[in-house]
Amino acid sequence: MIKKYLTIAIAIFTSLLIPTTIYANAPQGFLRVGLSSPAQGIQSNSSSLDVFFIRDGHFANMGTVTGGDTFTVTVDNSYYVFLNYAVANPISEGFSVAAQLASGRHAIPVLLESGSWGVFSGPFASETEALSHTGASVGALRAPTGRRLALYSGTQRIALFESNDFSPFFADSRGGVVNINGYDYRGFLQAHRVGGNVTPINMVHMEDYLFSVVPSEMPASWHIEALKAQAVAARSYAYTRAGVHSDRGYDLCAAVCCQVYLGMRQESERSTAAVNYTRGIFALHGGNVINAVYSSSSGGVTDDSENVWSDASPYLRSVADVHDTTGRQWSRTFTRSQLTQIAAANNSGIGDVQSVHIASVSPSGRVQRLVITGQSGQVTLEREAIRTFFSPASGGSLYSRNFRLDSFAISGLSPGAPGASSAFIIGDSGPVPLAINALNFLNSAGEIAPLTTGNVNVQNADGRRVMSPGGTAGTPAVSHNVQVTGGLSSSAYSITFVGRGWGHGVGMSQHGARGMAEAGYTFDQILKHYYTGITLTTRN
Repeated sequence: MIKKYLTIAIAIFTSLLIPTTIYANAPQGFLRVGLSSPAQGIQSNSSSLDVFFIRDGHFANMGTVTGGDTFTVTVDNSYYVFLNYAVANPISEGFSVAAQLASGRHAIPVLLESGSWGVFSGPFASETEALSHTGASVGALRAPTGRRLALYSGTQRIALFESNDFSPFFADSRGGVVNINGYDYRGFLQAHRVGGNVTPINMVHMEDYLFSVVPSEMPASWHIEALKAQAVAARSYAYTRAGVHSDRGYDLCAAVCCQVYLGMRQESERSTAAVNYTRGIFALHGGNVINAVYSSSSGGVTDDSENVWSDASPYLRSVADVHDTTGRQWSRTFTRSQLTQIAAANNSGIGDVQSVHIASVSPSGRVQRLVITGQSGQVTLEREAIRTFFSPASGGSLYSRNFRLDSFAISGLSPGAPGASSAFIIGDSGPVPLAINALNFLNSAGEIAPLTTGNVNVQNADGRRVMSPGGTAGTPAVSHNVQVTGGLSSSAYSITFVGRGWGHGVGMSQHGARGMAEAGYTFDQILKHYYTGITLTTRN
């Protein structure tokens, strides 16, 4: 019955270290990439799998399992009985002996916490059921551990793994490829259990990883020199960031917070050529691989790293980005109620939002401090916390901090019948009065009209919008909110963020790199423009 689902393609464990040519010394030079959110199971649509675990820095080869079109690794919370038998040849010998000792009950080879192999009888649904099958020929009850994984071929449970210290690795017998949840990836699948879930981890060589990352982060249709620059930046960034998710059992995730990684389905001939051309090349500063951060677009100028994060990296200095001709211009408009919802989603405790103003900007023009005032208090946001505050999860989205405010918070004057005698412009030092007859109210079509409900703009008598950081009328680059006394509906309150650039704006601008490449610059010239004082070196 068991052999219907499991065959052994090679002699196993006459020595614990029998790496094939493909897998020799595989743990060295590989990255562990967490592919998706943890789930109760991982599926591999393969006809056969080579199964390994790591011992002493090498792959120990369990052999090849075959039998169906689908293999699944799941959490296992059943009860078992440990059979008193020392297994040297874990699967083939284990099944044969276990079948005799288990009195017809299903026998399963298991990789124990020690790294040695044994045989379990089971599974059993409860401790009581398991104990009823113990006897002189069997050992102790094995309860759920919170670490155990089960390997299935189709619906048949064929092997168990007791500890994450000896997590199983799987590779498709095609060699160098594994199918994970319907997609092909180079390298190996590792199943890592934490609590009630198992995470699929792709163990992949750096260069194979980049075959997917480069076209996932930059369109493969772009100029080849830009793709080469992206390959070196991505390689250097992965090297310095590896280990950031070690608490989850892997080095890097597959999302944008590390680098986007989609496996073989994303690979392209042009981007693969760029990776191969730059194979092993890293960007260094002071003899160390740099943290080669990059963003989609700088909007015309990159920023110093300390204006985004805490460290002032000598190679992450602000530079002009004149070849980023797209600018990635954008705008986002928020009503007062939307701003209030965003503030509530961030647990700010400031109540209904009354005003938003820019308190300071960096030399590159990026907002460093943004102050949001509500009925119950005020919150001051600094650096990247500004974008985090306006994240999609909170109902907003700011694509960069290179923005200005171009609309106003207006409350006041009864609809259609101006009756107040004064208006106030909000400056850094507080409200400054303006004569009401010096202001015109514009409707949504931009026409001067009596104040009505809806979105309204305000301009002074000479036709300029009232925008002033210091309490006087004018049109400077930084705008602040206007309040007019009275009782207009809060639905008339809106603020528009008008910005340039896409991302944090530090290091290489991808649109700028494209522009430089199209202007005739080579990949090394592009990298040395965006990363100050670096050298490029090939490292194994």
